[in-house]
Amino acid sequence: MIFGDWGMMKLIVKTVVLCIALVFIVVLGIPRLAVCLNNAGSAAYEQGRYDDALGYFKTALRLAPGSVDTFFNLAVLHEAMKKEDAAVAAYEQAIRLDSQYTPAYRALVEINAVRNNFEEALRIAAQADDRIHSVETDEMKQDVTVRYAAECARIGIDALSAGKKDEGIGFLNKAIALNPGFVLPHEALAYFYFKMGDHRQAETSARMVIKLDPRNLNACQLLADIFMGRQDFVTAVGYYKQALELNKKDASLYNNLGLALMNLERLEEARHYLSKAVMLVPKDVHFRYNLASVCRDGQHFDEAVGFYRQVLAMKPDYPNVHNDLADIYLHRGQDDLAAEESAIEIKNSSKRLEKNPDDIEALNNLAYAYARSGDAARGRTIIEGVIARASTYRQAYLTLAEVCKKLEDVGCAQQAFNQAKTLSKETNFIDRELMKLLEKSKGLN
Repeated sequence: MIFGDWGMMKLIVKTVVLCIALVFIVVLGIPRLAVCLNNAGSAAYEQGRYDDALGYFKTALRLAPGSVDTFFNLAVLHEAMKKEDAAVAAYEQAIRLDSQYTPAYRALVEINAVRNNFEEALRIAAQADDRIHSVETDEMKQDVTVRYAAECARIGIDALSAGKKDEGIGFLNKAIALNPGFVLPHEALAYFYFKMGDHRQAETSARMVIKLDPRNLNACQLLADIFMGRQDFVTAVGYYKQALELNKKDASLYNNLGLALMNLERLEEARHYLSKAVMLVPKDVHFRYNLASVCRDGQHFDEAVGFYRQVLAMKPDYPNVHNDLADIYLHRGQDDLAAEESAIEIKNSSKRLEKNPDDIEALNNLAYAYARSGDAARGRTIIEGVIARASTYRQAYLTLAEVCKKLEDVGCAQQAFNQAKTLSKETNFIDRELMKLLEKSKGLN
């Protein structure tokens, strides 16, 4: 070799580099050299030469330890090298050197947000906004607040799904406190309260959802179901119609709207919507049964019988269908057919009671069938037992009224109808039955 061994070569290179550096220092000055090294570090970072970039930045900082830009670039490099703690320290140093340096705040906020350390992210964003108070820092604060609220909502929903009630409610309320206009936590609380049977709280949360998002289908449907359960059928109809404006293909909405209208005795409207439900889901036996029942109530007896027969073809032991058919046949004066249907209902209800002797619906249907088959006294014993166990079961009082009518116990029938009336929101048909009984009692006098 011209210059001897390799060790001599390295010494010469270092000497040349030092001489060049001294020239830069003399010509440019230390600050300008630090800037040049910072720029060289940035170029090396862009090219993916992280070790070289690290060397340039460290050398630049030895020359200019107060360089905010170099500390920031060093922090960015540490992030790229997966050294987050070192990055945080460098960003924090940049802020100590310049409390108005927005990019460093933004980077620290993002690191903490990615770590799900939103409390710290929010603290840093608030600090930046207090110190700088610019459009950019305000947007930064709003952004991390929204993200924090979303994370609280996620944790809250997960907690509720895992049966952790208090924790779930706490996080959802925290999400709302952070971002009052965030629909999701209100919606989650509405469903949770509804599931838990707290319909007042569910209504409050669902109404807030509607206030924030008037076209929220889930909230409309939930409110409709709440008012349906309260037998406030007028309000339920309004919300079901609102929901249908948002989703015209949901058969259950048509069905539930039809049932609400049936309870208001708006039978032709109910028939229209129940028909829609059946058209959308022809195989749903419950929808078809409801359509049959509204046809019966509207005295479209041929259609009703046809639909009831279809129900039985789909599910031969469907409850109460034979009682319904018996009513139609009695109305037509076809007593033999009515007796046959009542006998089948007695058989079916008895089978259900073998499986569950406390089946209130089966007991009610059995009592009604006995009344229709000529054994009203037995029906009365059964239905009075039902009422003793379920004093708010409205249908039991209507059955008792029918039983008492068969026994020509007008006073009992009147009392039963009145009790059913207290449990009903809309009672036109009960009032009509009471008027018939009053007329009958006058005739007996």
